[in-house]
Amino acid sequence: MDEKAWYENALIEKTMHDLYEKAMHGDATAISELKMKADELEKDGKTILLRECLLGDTERVRFILREFADRNILVKPSSFNDTALSLAAYRGHTKVVEVLIEAATNFPWASAADNPITPLQAFVRQPDKYSTTALHCAVRYGSVGYVDIVKLLVKADPSDRHIPDEEGKTPIYWAAERGLKDIMEVICTTSAAQSLEGPGTTAFHALIKENGQAEKKDITMMGVIINAVKRWSSAEGASENDFEALFDITDDSGRNVLDLAVERNNYDAAQLILQEDPAYLRGSKKTGLMRLIFKLIDEDNKDLRKLLSKTYQAGIDSRYKGVHDLILAIQRRDKERVLSFLRDSKQLLSFAEEEGWTILHYAAYHGFDSILDVIIEGQMDVGYQFEYKDKVLTPLLVAAERGLTSTVIRLMQLWPTSSPAYTAINKIGRNILHIAAAGNKLEMIQGILKYCPEIFKDEILKQQDDNGDTLLHLLISHGCFVPELIKHTGLDTMAKNKRNWTPLDMLYLRDDIIADQVQIKFAINNICKQSPRFWPDISESIVPFNKREKKDVIFKEKTKLLMDEEQAHSELEKKKHLQTYKKRTNTQIIVTALITTVTFTVGFTMPGGLYQSGGIDQGLVIFSKKAAFNTFMVSDAIALLLSTSSLVFYFLESMNEDPHQVRKLNAASTGLNIVSVIAMMLTFIAGTYVVLSKSPGLAISVCVICSLFFLLIIVLSIKIFYNGRIKRNNTS
Repeated sequence: MDEKAWYENALIEKTMHDLYEKAMHGDATAISELKMKADELEKDGKTILLRECLLGDTERVRFILREFADRNILVKPSSFNDTALSLAAYRGHTKVVEVLIEAATNFPWASAADNPITPLQAFVRQPDKYSTTALHCAVRYGSVGYVDIVKLLVKADPSDRHIPDEEGKTPIYWAAERGLKDIMEVICTTSAAQSLEGPGTTAFHALIKENGQAEKKDITMMGVIINAVKRWSSAEGASENDFEALFDITDDSGRNVLDLAVERNNYDAAQLILQEDPAYLRGSKKTGLMRLIFKLIDEDNKDLRKLLSKTYQAGIDSRYKGVHDLILAIQRRDKERVLSFLRDSKQLLSFAEEEGWTILHYAAYHGFDSILDVIIEGQMDVGYQFEYKDKVLTPLLVAAERGLTSTVIRLMQLWPTSSPAYTAINKIGRNILHIAAAGNKLEMIQGILKYCPEIFKDEILKQQDDNGDTLLHLLISHGCFVPELIKHTGLDTMAKNKRNWTPLDMLYLRDDIIADQVQIKFAINNICKQSPRFWPDISESIVPFNKREKKDVIFKEKTKLLMDEEQAHSELEKKKHLQTYKKRTNTQIIVTALITTVTFTVGFTMPGGLYQSGGIDQGLVIFSKKAAFNTFMVSDAIALLLSTSSLVFYFLESMNEDPHQVRKLNAASTGLNIVSVIAMMLTFIAGTYVVLSKSPGLAISVCVICSLFFLLIIVLSIKIFYNGRIKRNNTS
């Protein structure tokens, strides 16, 4: 503040001081002047009452309320919607707060007869533009010394549940968050009804978070909150479920009050919660307990672990004694101990917690793949029905939410094909495919599609979650590129979620590129060129044009980079393939040349020789009349033809730079070589038989031995065909 402004304020203060002095001593002129100012807002946006409440001058406040009551200034707010009560509470002026409440109590309000809220209650509850009441101000900006103000405000309106302010916090939540336990106690013991609400949590959560290893006073305060909520929930119009809900509400990280107590190793708080929560007392909520036990095992916290283990085992049917130890053995991945339990106590296979969790759930939770088959077979033997209540997690959902791809695939392989659990959904309406897509788990998605029975596949592909998102919505928004699904004709590309967005619109959900969205956009563009009606026209999207245009610029840049990378990769692969074929050709051409040389030479080296006695048969082949010799010559000619042709193909291959053509020429050359080798073996058998025709026993023996070559060829051909078929099936 500059000197001039300070001087002006000082002058105003002096003028007002003198005016109040005169007025409070009965000066009619001064009283008249103040009356004219009473309901007017000054330069600072406040009336004279608001200003004195902020300054804390009790006598001036009394005077204004007494002399100018007819001007209705008690409830007139400032230009910022501040009330007289909230300003006094904000500054901690206890006497002023008391005077204001007394004035509001005795003021002759005019109110509607059917209004359930009294004028005094409306006065105390009046919020400013940030939904902040006088009680909020006292708790949020005050300290322990503000307890008396809190008492005055709560006693004036004990039935008020207290609305949350702009930050979503009620007064008691602010007190818990700031560690003002005396104020919390006043509110809890005085209010007839109360809201513990905070941003996504409650004051009970905030108290545990604030204290960590709690002292005795902290535990006492937790007990006060519990007793207060218990009292409020038993009041007329309330429900006992309100009390139980206190223990079930979770924060943004999914933690309830017991989770927070365990996380902070707060034994006393955990014990208090277990003693008071009706769900634990009746033996339910065991799943959450067991997860906390797992965590405590890892942290080696024995005392808390014993406390939770004792609670978990309480109320378990005597038939299932030992299930606690079995689950811990699963957590430790002790396969021998697990198998021993299942062998000696088969009834444990039918054990199910109130939430529906079985030992199969825990095996899936810990990714213990090697015992899944034993458990599933055992459950089938004891007649366990693989059916689950609506939105109860199945083992498949448990493994999917944990991101355990191998476990999900193994369960899919083992799961009974008649069980409807394939299409089960979690609390937010998502099935296993939705979860995998949201987690960008490509291998998991492919495994689910491969092993899901056809009768359920169409349903899980088309299901929508609680937000109305289909599988395509989630795949595209999370950038999970599954080519076979992007062009899958069984999926509805026009489906809209609750925001009225189509799957294609989800590309523009965020301004930045997510994971493989560029590949998805590129693939969709290619599909649209071939089938324009398969995907909707993006120009009809409800996504604002500016938002789409901005991201399309990024897509264009990234797509160009992607195409350049693919082209570079294609060129590299082309070179690799050419090098591979050339190396292979160098070896194969030697073999081909050798076959050609042998078959050519054999054609002029006749078995049995030529006639040398002169006469008309001079120089002719001696065995030319024998059928075996004819076979010899024909097979040799075939071998020579095929090997020579193969040699020509190899020459063409060495001169070609097109990988596709090189591959075709190489395949043709290899096939010709194989057949020429077979023909060459036949040539040898026929030639040997001709030469040894006078010794039939030896001739037949040699022929049989050499014929084993053909048997080998047949066996190898069958094996290659069978392996190829398996590979194709696996790929599809």
